[in-house]
Amino acid sequence: MIAITLAGAEFHVAGTVRNPGANSSGALLPGGRSLQPYGKELEAGPGTAALSISPKGLLATADIGPERYGVTLIEPPVKGIWHTQHIWARTPDSRAPEVADPDWKTVAAGLAFESEHALWVSEGSSGRIRLIDPLTAGRRKLLRLDNRPSSPSHSGALAFDPVRRLLYALDTAANSLIVIDTRTARIRSTLALGREPADIALTERGQYGWITFAPAEARSGDIALIDLRDPAHPLPLDPVPSGGLPERLLAADGRVFASDPQGDSILVFASGTHQVTAHIPLRIQGLEEFRGISPAGLAYDPLTNWLLVAEPGINAVGVVDLAAGKLIGHIPAGWMPTDVAISTDRVYVANRNGHGTGPNVHLPLLELGEPPALHHGSVTTFIMPAASALAGLTATVLASNGFLPDANPAPPMPALAGHVVLITCEGRSFDEVLGDVLQVGNTRVTGFPAFARFGLHGLASGAPGQFSLHDVSVTPNLHRIAQSGAFSENYYSEAEAPQTEHVLPLLDHLKRHGVEAAGYDSATGFLEDFQQHTRSGSTDFPAFVSIGLPRPTALSGRFPYEASFVADADLNIGRILEALSRSPWWRDMVVLVTASGAPTSLDHIDSHRTLLFAAGPQVKRTYLLKTNASFPAVVRAVLELLRIPPLGLRDAAAPSLREIFTETRNNVVFTTLQPDPRLFASQ
Repeated sequence: MIAITLAGAEFHVAGTVRNPGANSSGALLPGGRSLQPYGKELEAGPGTAALSISPKGLLATADIGPERYGVTLIEPPVKGIWHTQHIWARTPDSRAPEVADPDWKTVAAGLAFESEHALWVSEGSSGRIRLIDPLTAGRRKLLRLDNRPSSPSHSGALAFDPVRRLLYALDTAANSLIVIDTRTARIRSTLALGREPADIALTERGQYGWITFAPAEARSGDIALIDLRDPAHPLPLDPVPSGGLPERLLAADGRVFASDPQGDSILVFASGTHQVTAHIPLRIQGLEEFRGISPAGLAYDPLTNWLLVAEPGINAVGVVDLAAGKLIGHIPAGWMPTDVAISTDRVYVANRNGHGTGPNVHLPLLELGEPPALHHGSVTTFIMPAASALAGLTATVLASNGFLPDANPAPPMPALAGHVVLITCEGRSFDEVLGDVLQVGNTRVTGFPAFARFGLHGLASGAPGQFSLHDVSVTPNLHRIAQSGAFSENYYSEAEAPQTEHVLPLLDHLKRHGVEAAGYDSATGFLEDFQQHTRSGSTDFPAFVSIGLPRPTALSGRFPYEASFVADADLNIGRILEALSRSPWWRDMVVLVTASGAPTSLDHIDSHRTLLFAAGPQVKRTYLLKTNASFPAVVRAVLELLRIPPLGLRDAAAPSLREIFTETRNNVVFTTLQPDPRLFASQ
């Protein structure tokens, strides 16, 4: 059996055929994981990314989008009643009337309370920091980090020194530290850091600053140490070696804590000596060799001497007992927790994706000051649990992520593929492409024909002054794969980003295990190399090939319709399949085709629902996969087919796609179908 069966057991999420959805007790997520957040869940804005708490316990979150941006304010409960207020920035490109400042359009993950009436908010790409009154939502001050009109500044993390009333801001575009006197709202000094900073923490009553850097700029994981005793002349000191790649920081109790998401660990430093005093690994029992917890924001509880750690990789908050120097449990949170904070005995957790989006059918009418948003973040809050409750809470986290071993014998992997080709294309929803496929064999498909504008009888909407095309065949090749191979009606892209970003770690992982692997960023590049292989009579072809098809933004102006870009990708997929199916390597080849996130596409099941196809002699014909799956399941399938161990926690416990493969080979040759030629004709 392959390496995913560990210690005589297999790990995987439930493998449900249910669609994603939320209810009063939690949610089923795209990809098959579940949520059962501990405590109470309060809705925040899209992309809840950072938390800050005022001296009297008022909580603020930075909601960094997509769709809309702003700050959510949550007051401590009075007699069990919570009060939540949203302060929205103006929606970018919106023409509707809004109450927000027209000049305020973005928010970044930088917040700092100066007082109950003063909250500093990083605006991100505008290069500014905004001071607002949380109680009135009014703007008090506005500060630009770089006064030049063509400023490249991007305001990021903030730290406030209440004694000297100094605000420290990281400029992630200009790679600098900005020191601001909040009494005058003027910049006292600017220190060039030479690298993109990630986070900042103040120690010894604001006398010193600790700064981490973005992963690509980490330089062996050192932390910058800045002498801030003279705010007009901050002085860089010798960097602090960490032995990891720290990103998020917290200074508390004479110590500095840092989370290392790549190493799945927590680093503890003595703030006075700047020495590492502890390196605490975060691991899942039975899956210790894999990473993917990805620790983020931190909070310290002096009563228990516990460190709480946001764990976006497993939708939980980790509990680290600092006295014992080890992880002692997990607390269930929302989807992708990014930050955590403590006020007295109450814990707050910022969850970037809340509990998902649900279907994207129609955008509601705009209302004054309340533009619509499909995405929502959340804040889960609870009283700090007792140590005796952690075992039960941890069991919930493990079960929700598929981390409990299944002792039943796993079905064998039927296909013995010698070659796997993964094609990733730009994001479109399932309904927009395959909504017109109503049935496969005797199986009903969960599609919505009215949304199938990129189907066999699609629509190419014209711009002003341009004819629209009706009843056009946009994706004939994808439809042929759906009718002759296998495809999923329950596959999701969990992120609003190209899947090619997630293919790079897979390529590196395969190469580390001695598998010949190659990556291409266009169909043309691959086909040219492939033809060279076949013409030369070479018997050597990579065991794994990744082909990323460009997104429309990379081809702006090339085609007359949006549907033209979809048709072009479909045509390239057809050409690739035709070339592969006529090659000597086809007999033991599996081709997987996936699409990235489609945040603006319509789908009556979930906005994350997108495309997954499988083709090849070892793939079942006319087969509809109903298992709730996402890209980690594709990674798992690739690695299982090539007999390679898992890449990380997500694919190690992802639902299996083994059911789409068969031992019975069918060497049917694929012939490319042409989309409607009107899609490529200039008008």
